[in-house]
Amino acid sequence: MAVHINQLPQSVKDKLGLKDTAYKQFWAIIGNKPAVYFRSTWEYYYAIFLEKLERDGKIVGWKHEPKTFWFEKVKRGVRSYLPDFCVTHLNGDEEWCEVKGLMD
Repeated sequence: MAVHINQLPQSVKDKLGLKDTAYKQFWAIIGNKPAVYFRSTWEYYYAIFLEKLERDGKIVGWKHEPKTFWFEKVKRGVRSYLPDFCVTHLNGDEEWCEVKGLMD
């Protein structure tokens, strides 16, 4: 089940602080996880792929944007990074994944 941001009433978008964009941002429920706010359809499709891997027992699990990494020693520029996904492998290792789409 996926709801595109453009399908929400304006009053709901205003309350949640959501803006219509060309990037097709929307909320969706995948598997038995709580609703996730995807910033692109690329993220959404990758989450579906990860959910299949989890159901097939090939990974332990996945999370969408669970942690922000802060770089305190950086004095100018970007001081934080929010990866799109954290994938937990069968051996317990975590892999942080960033999803990028096509830019024209």
